[in-house]
Amino acid sequence: MFKKSTQTKEQGRHKLGGSDVKRLRADLAKQYPDLAADDKAALDALLPKKADVTVLKLANKSYVYVCGYGTPDATPLFFDPDGRGELYPTLYACWRFADADRRGARPLLLPPLPTHSEVSPKVLGGADLMLPGLKLPAAGLDALGEWDAGSKRVVVIPENPYAFAVGRMEVSSEDAAGSGLKGKGIKTMHYFGDLLWEMGDKSRPHESFTIERVFPIDAVAPEAEAEAE
Repeated sequence: MFKKSTQTKEQGRHKLGGSDVKRLRADLAKQYPDLAADDKAALDALLPKKADVTVLKLANKSYVYVCGYGTPDATPLFFDPDGRGELYPTLYACWRFADADRRGARPLLLPPLPTHSEVSPKVLGGADLMLPGLKLPAAGLDALGEWDAGSKRVVVIPENPYAFAVGRMEVSSEDAAGSGLKGKGIKTMHYFGDLLWEMGDKSRPHESFTIERVFPIDAVAPEAEAEAE
């Protein structure tokens, strides 16, 4: 939904006051319990109580919450795809949450949906991830847990701890299993390299990320290899 410039044309914006930021933090703590853990330490790191937050209304009917709008450090952290109050993290938010973990575990803000590195180019082109493209662990589909249609997930490759797409499940885990893993899996709403990502500093979490493909974290991406020569 952030693939074309016509979709991301700004149609309005407003800066949140202190009470609005407080309400936003409360909504995030409710929707993402991990942010509220340890006396909201993760939430404070991601969205401080006195954060400078501007909400952008875009042509695709989404609302994007940007910290430091209009500055070199401007970072979109969350988006509401249809104005109904359901908040999705941007990849910047996912990466910050992963890197803020003091145990070095690099946790994910949303449950992961694993795919193959070879499939990542399709998702990075804006395509939805189909169920046949899943890279299941040895324990099978059950290892991914149960989910409902409409639930939020991030897309990863198992060999890399960083999310490269955020989306909404098209089917429940029960229906996915019943179909023999055929058909759509997740509707891709935001991905590395799209125009929502371009609203930030255009950084990447690791050199294994390229615009064309996400590689295992212990592999050297072609462009990084070229830079080293």
